[in-house]
Amino acid sequence: MSPELLTYSCIAPSRIDAPTRVTSTLTSITLQWNQPTDNGGCPILGYAVFRNNGENGEINTEVNTDYDTNVRDKPTLRQMVVTNLPANSVGKSISF
Repeated sequence: MSPELLTYSCIAPSRIDAPTRVTSTLTSITLQWNQPTDNGGCPILGYAVFRNNGENGEINTEVNTDYDTNVRDKPTLRQMVVTNLPANSVGKSISF
């Protein structure tokens, strides 16, 4: 008899609302968000927050660093301060 293996079959969470701005300065923005309304069948284990370049580019730059441990692996986190804004971002519209 082989050992038992327990696995979970999940899909990506859906119905994820965009984060909202709480406060901002010239060098940072505080964002908050809600947990997705559909977790895909498994508990949420953490978040990753991404931004664009402020010039209508793709939202593909993770803030504040790749695999940010201040956000990842923290399933109850609902707010963060973003300090890694694009260079010369004053007056630009940045999407998260």
